[in-house]
Amino acid sequence: DVCGSLDRQGFVRQILIVFSPGCWPSVQTAAANFARTGAAQLFVFDGLELARSLAHDLLDGHRPAEGKIDAHAGELETSLMLALEPSHVKMERAVAHYSDLLAQLQQSPLASMSLRHKMLSINLWDWSRFGDDGVTGDATLASASKGNTILERLGASVAEHFIKYA
Repeated sequence: DVCGSLDRQGFVRQILIVFSPGCWPSVQTAAANFARTGAAQLFVFDGLELARSLAHDLLDGHRPAEGKIDAHAGELETSLMLALEPSHVKMERAVAHYSDLLAQLQQSPLASMSLRHKMLSINLWDWSRFGDDGVTGDATLASASKGNTILERLGASVAEHFIKYA
């Protein structure tokens, strides 16, 4: 509906950057329908996957070879929130918790798949399977500085892609 409204207002190129894996099925369906019916070009990015790929050198707690996967509410996402809405983050409650389940997947043929596809491949729809706190990573290592750097890289990468392919 939003893309259709923007289309009717004359926005001929639109970008969606999605940061919630839980909404991907509906976003993909809506984007495919829009592509068939709308006049505007629609570019859709998985914001978290892109952020992960751009931040590998910043994340001290993300060491897949050691089974330490920063996947949810860990260093990456907490750093982003510290940069965007620091008042919503209570660092005194930050924890470090890594998923044995994701560590096991790093030793399987699925190791090179995206996090979203790994989750789908093991029927993982609920973060509570990682642990009671829902954290998979080390939120204690998060900082606003890391979050700002990640956001700057993300913006530059999306802009470069958009200019090249729009």
